[in-house]
Amino acid sequence: MELGLFDRIGLVIKYFFSSFLGIELLLIGLILLIFMILNSKKRKFYVNMLVSFIISFLFIFVVFGFSEFVKVAFNSYIKYLIRYYYFPNVAVYYVSSLLSCIILIFSIFSNKINYSKRIFNYIVLGILFILFMGINGYLISNNYALNLTSNIYKDNLLVSFMQTSNLFILIYFLGTIFYYLYLYFKKNYD
Repeated sequence: MELGLFDRIGLVIKYFFSSFLGIELLLIGLILLIFMILNSKKRKFYVNMLVSFIISFLFIFVVFGFSEFVKVAFNSYIKYLIRYYYFPNVAVYYVSSLLSCIILIFSIFSNKINYSKRIFNYIVLGILFILFMGINGYLISNNYALNLTSNIYKDNLLVSFMQTSNLFILIYFLGTIFYYLYLYFKKNYD
């Protein structure tokens, strides 16, 4: 059964209005959304804390209420990441390389990024760009057909290029998370 965009949206809307649980979830989401929108200009600390507490409580409720499902989903996600690292997908690699190039260009022109984050962006994203150009040069010079994924996994250099790039993407992702956590805690608890 092939569904169009509006059919999919219609199914989601029908779900929310088909049961009491769906209506409750919709109302809770709308109330939280209204609180966040109304508080966006005033930035009241207590409203922020209340909304954060409600979101955390609902998240914990879902995690503990559906713990078996969460375990299976988490295991599937970890297996996917491991499978992607050892058997990289070229399409995902190109999308992640495109995003890293966009972030690198944004870092060059942004005045809001501080010096240490800018240098970190330059180093890691510059290495990613070099690896991206290297893999493209290798693919062009050897006339690889990327639609045949079996060719990709037979070539050690090609897989090494992608795995090394994935490692730097992971380093950038973790470094950025820790950087913003550091700024958050420094701002709020120093």
